[in-house]
Amino acid sequence: MMAVINRFILAILLVATAPVDAGDRFDVVGGIGFNWSRPKQARCSVVKADDVKDLASCQFEPTGAFSLPLAYHTCPARRGGELMVFRNRKECQEAFETMQANAP
Repeated sequence: MMAVINRFILAILLVATAPVDAGDRFDVVGGIGFNWSRPKQARCSVVKADDVKDLASCQFEPTGAFSLPLAYHTCPARRGGELMVFRNRKECQEAFETMQANAP
């Protein structure tokens, strides 16, 4: 019986920690993001095609935004700062509020 429980727990851990595959990626354009390096002016807003020309190359991360299990892109802005882009408004808002809660 204990072996069955241990296998069940192992299966849950493997699923919970499985890496995000390429199918979970999303486009920066149409995503919702904020400039986390400027917290006083930051707000979640839609990233439009015109916005992308002001960004350097974006890096996708499958998880870990402010220690949350959210996929995101980090995009350095050519005029300073860095945009964090999320899949939807709910995820953006969750990350934004977490950032604010942990601010000095």
